[in-house]
Amino acid sequence: MGDEEAQSEEKIFIVERAKNNRAGCKHCKQKCASGEIRFVKLTHNPFAEGKMRNCYHIDCMLEIFLKQRPTTKRIQTSDDLDGFDELSDEDRKMVEGKLSESEGNIRKKYNLTDTPKKPQTPKPVKKPEIECQADVAGGSDMARDAGKDGLFREFRRLVADITNESSYLKKTAIVAKLFTHGTDEIEFRGDIKLWCRLLLPGVVKRTYNLQSKQLVKLFNKIFGTNHADMLEHLGGGDVSETIQHFFTLSKTCKPASKSLLTLDIVDDFLEELAKLTKEEERIQHFKKIVSQCTPNDLKIIIRLIKGDLKMNAGAKHILDGIHSDAYQVFQSSRDIDAVIDKCIGQTGSFHVILFCFVFAWAT
Repeated sequence: MGDEEAQSEEKIFIVERAKNNRAGCKHCKQKCASGEIRFVKLTHNPFAEGKMRNCYHIDCMLEIFLKQRPTTKRIQTSDDLDGFDELSDEDRKMVEGKLSESEGNIRKKYNLTDTPKKPQTPKPVKKPEIECQADVAGGSDMARDAGKDGLFREFRRLVADITNESSYLKKTAIVAKLFTHGTDEIEFRGDIKLWCRLLLPGVVKRTYNLQSKQLVKLFNKIFGTNHADMLEHLGGGDVSETIQHFFTLSKTCKPASKSLLTLDIVDDFLEELAKLTKEEERIQHFKKIVSQCTPNDLKIIIRLIKGDLKMNAGAKHILDGIHSDAYQVFQSSRDIDAVIDKCIGQTGSFHVILFCFVFAWAT
């Protein structure tokens, strides 16, 4: 498959919360307020490598969609948006409501009986590296056993939900709900030990010896971007956001259009990374997983490496979502696996979890 076909699979629309009020809306020319949910459209950059980010107020972009031809590419559903999983439940409902209203207006304007179908383009067949191919196959089997509870995108969603919740009691309730009912809201089928290892990277420590500037140097070589630009973007800020940003701009390393990573693949990747010390070995190891990552996948993986998911939640808030005694047991042993073996095996443990969940949301 050619580059043009691969390009057609990428998401060109992003939804995000503005980090400051510097960027202006491409349509109305007014600033996008800090903290406001906005749309971003990635377009060709005629002046440099990579893509340009054009920011829009949500209503401004939907106004553009109403004026353009109905066959022109637009945001029809949340599936067309990168970053949607990172929003809070309230923000997701707001965005979906506006998209639904927009599609209704477009159908009414053009007398369409149904939403215009997107052109079907053949998916590019990309041959992964042999070492990576074996990892993906194993991870896929695990994901089928655990269902959605074994997918990394569901882990990302939980991290976003915890981050967006300010109440510590409700943070615990979010964890309790997942480990009681699972992502399908019926039954949790995943590996609680694996989830907890990844939710508490600062507690269950692996040593990577990778500082922020070292990560920038590695990914500069992987992405083929300008090293000075990456360092300037980093400043003293969040290296995961710098790497995510330049991943979307890279011409040599294209993000996956949909997250297919499993928790097992990510955990195995991190375990192996901790054993590597040479720069070239690390670059080759990162390349194996980057080819399977969406920009949001890679951002969370970098935060796992840095040992901070930026959820503003500690071991107590996570472990209390497993069992009311879990954190107390953890303080004595500092062994997550032993804590889970002891607490989950206790009679009535899930009743404790369910009570925690109901009580938190009731208050």
